[in-house]
Amino acid sequence: MLGLRASQTGRLATSLGLPRLVLLLAMLTAGMAVLWNIGRDNDGARWAVWVSLAGIMTLHQSRSDRPFADRHLEKPMEWFLTEYLVLLTPVWLILIMRGHLFQLLWLLALVPLTKMKPWRQSHRKARLNPILSLLPDDALEWKAGLRRFFYLIAAVNMAGLAVSFYPAALPVAQLLTGWMLMAFYEKNESLPLLRSFELPPAAFIQHKLALHARIYSLISLPAMLIFMLLHPQYWLVTPMLMFAMLLLHSYAIVVKYTFYDPGQDSQAGRFFQSLGSVAVLLPLLFPLVIILGIRFYFKSLNNLKPLLDDFR
Repeated sequence: MLGLRASQTGRLATSLGLPRLVLLLAMLTAGMAVLWNIGRDNDGARWAVWVSLAGIMTLHQSRSDRPFADRHLEKPMEWFLTEYLVLLTPVWLILIMRGHLFQLLWLLALVPLTKMKPWRQSHRKARLNPILSLLPDDALEWKAGLRRFFYLIAAVNMAGLAVSFYPAALPVAQLLTGWMLMAFYEKNESLPLLRSFELPPAAFIQHKLALHARIYSLISLPAMLIFMLLHPQYWLVTPMLMFAMLLLHSYAIVVKYTFYDPGQDSQAGRFFQSLGSVAVLLPLLFPLVIILGIRFYFKSLNNLKPLLDDFR
């Protein structure tokens, strides 16, 4: 398995190319600097632990190599746990260097909970059918994404509401929810589904953006109103956060269709999707994401033109 991971890392570095690889290393360096700065006090260290655990849990629920691991590894869950501890190396090293041993113990104690097996797909689908039926028929990404992340999203928001008397609780829940929603646009739908909209490229992209904005704004409204009632002095925080999340989600949508290729998985697409996800935690990347988003909007139109040529 170590050899396989090394081979995958090598292929990723080769497919990204030198400029993107340099950008990735710069992002990792900036992330370490931000994490070091956040970890100065106990509150910052605590939030770093919770956000890291939420990220690992999201990764575990969305990974597609579980069947392969079940077939070829004797103890796949222990292997996943080892991978997650390695991925969290920057976090626990900074906690040690900053002297936050209590938060380090919490991190090490809670990481095993992130590797819980998800519910069987048929069981989840049956329970979610009443909720999914409320979504528009063409909200394909939302229906697929909620089948994967509904219970995790619900748990994050219920926790935020439970401690909503803390000013940071609901904004952090909104931040984590927006982060998980970006994963809705990682997978490419089939070409027949793409063409079923019967729209030209520009109308298709605009429809996707508008549909996502309507659904996300609607589900964000209750928590936003509760926050404004409880903390009126900070009323602007949640609307600004919702707008920032919508920008990142729009970026994820145009990246998906910039690199859309039926039946193919683009490493470049994954890289730029990851860039948007990192921007949730590193606001300094926002200007870059906005510039790339505008560029990718036009590139997505060019990429879809041959596929939607019949509907121009």
